[in-house]
Amino acid sequence: MNKPFRRYLTIAALAAALITLYWLLPISGKLAYVPDAPPQLAVWPQINVVNKGNDELEVIVQDVTPWVFVRLEMAGAETTLVEHGAQNATGVWQWKWQVRYPPDAAPLNLYYHRNTGCQLWATLKTAVTTPIP
Repeated sequence: MNKPFRRYLTIAALAAALITLYWLLPISGKLAYVPDAPPQLAVWPQINVVNKGNDELEVIVQDVTPWVFVRLEMAGAETTLVEHGAQNATGVWQWKWQVRYPPDAAPLNLYYHRNTGCQLWATLKTAVTTPIP
């Protein structure tokens, strides 16, 4: 056989073997690129519940929309608004409420007011855990 023909035949055989091996691999067909630090996608409103001690919780709500009339209900009862609509340097608005410890798994309902009346903004289930002595 001719040397150049043998070289082409060898390359073609290797390519066929690689294609066959690739075809036999269990690939699902989905490819996802995940960078080292994926971008954070903010979901609004953001609700944080902080234990302040003495049977009190502080509920901090943040949003990018400056709602004027807001209301927070815990277990069906209205709560005390401590800070109304303060804006930080990044343009995020913040509201704070002080509440007493709710019953177990009490719903936390957040409302805002529009021209159409009071609208449910967000709901959060609370669960107060008792420390184990």
